[in-house]
Amino acid sequence: MRSIQPVTSAGQMGPRTSPIWPLQLSAWGKRLTCQGVGHNWAACRCSDRVVYSAGMGGRYFLETFGCQMNERDSETIRGLLEALSYSATDSPQEADIIIFNTCSVREKPHHKVFSRLGDLRAVKAQRPELIIAVCGCMAQIIPDALARRAPFVDIILGPRNIAELPQLIAQRIQSPHADGPAVRADSSVTIAEGLPACRQAGVSAYVNVTYGCNNFCAYCVVPYARGREVSRRVDDILQEVCQVVD
Repeated sequence: MRSIQPVTSAGQMGPRTSPIWPLQLSAWGKRLTCQGVGHNWAACRCSDRVVYSAGMGGRYFLETFGCQMNERDSETIRGLLEALSYSATDSPQEADIIIFNTCSVREKPHHKVFSRLGDLRAVKAQRPELIIAVCGCMAQIIPDALARRAPFVDIILGPRNIAELPQLIAQRIQSPHADGPAVRADSSVTIAEGLPACRQAGVSAYVNVTYGCNNFCAYCVVPYARGREVSRRVDDILQEVCQVVD
């Protein structure tokens, strides 16, 4: 039996990967399995879907900061990348794509991400073909600050814009010397259903039931980072649960 953990944007902080930079991430020692539409990106019900092939493939490094929502988003990011024939590596030095899925609930995660980006500045200068992406809540809350402090970053992608990642990667491969990062941080976008997800094998799994929040509590950044509350259709939730259990 596998337990299903419903995830809402306003949930408590959950388990996260323990970054050991630039050494190996222990989380990658776990076997990963693909759920959802698997490696068939064309099956995604995204209005902007495009089938990519030429120039794709290589290795990616993904580091996740924050709560269960970010953990679930990272599963989708992995699924999208592996649908493009990229494989995971626990070494950023070996990666063709480096992605940080970021958190804005406290200031400390911001400092960590900017520190990581500072370490990559010289690497990017030596390897201009390297694609660096900042996703998640920082990308939504402070995209201008990210672009200003780390202009060598290629992609800045908010939580509701994850489905655009393959398209942005394709654009960067075609134009590696583009001026400044491509920024997608629209919290009003309808989140695509049926995106591929690469999950860690285990006895539990995260399944979103809502996105965003309408409460605007004085201490909480969720409505600003993840937009207004949107509930998923019951049929879509049940379909994902069945896929996870199978």
